[in-house]
Amino acid sequence: MTHSMDQTPRSNALFSAIVATVAASNGGRLTVREIASRVGTSEDVTASCIALHRYFRNHPDEGGSVGAIAFPAPADFKVPCVDDAIDERELGLVA
Repeated sequence: MTHSMDQTPRSNALFSAIVATVAASNGGRLTVREIASRVGTSEDVTASCIALHRYFRNHPDEGGSVGAIAFPAPADFKVPCVDDAIDERELGLVA
C-alpha cells in the first residue's frame, strides 16, 4: 500500500484541534461525540485519530516513516467509543 505524504499533516492538524478542544474545556473531560462535534469531523474519524496518536505516543519506535500499524492491531491499540470521556491523560499527553 502506498501512502501520500499529505495524509500526515491532516492527521496532525486534526489531533492538534482535538488537543486544543480538550484543553479549552478547562481541565474537564469531553466525550468523543462532543469533541467530534466541536472539531467538525465524524465520531469515527475523531476516535480513530485519538487512537492512532495515543498509540504512537506510547510506542514511538513503531510505525516507521508512514505511521503504520500491524494488522491485526496490537492488543493495546484501543479506539475509544463515542461516549468515552477524553481528557489529556486519555490523549496520552500526561502520565
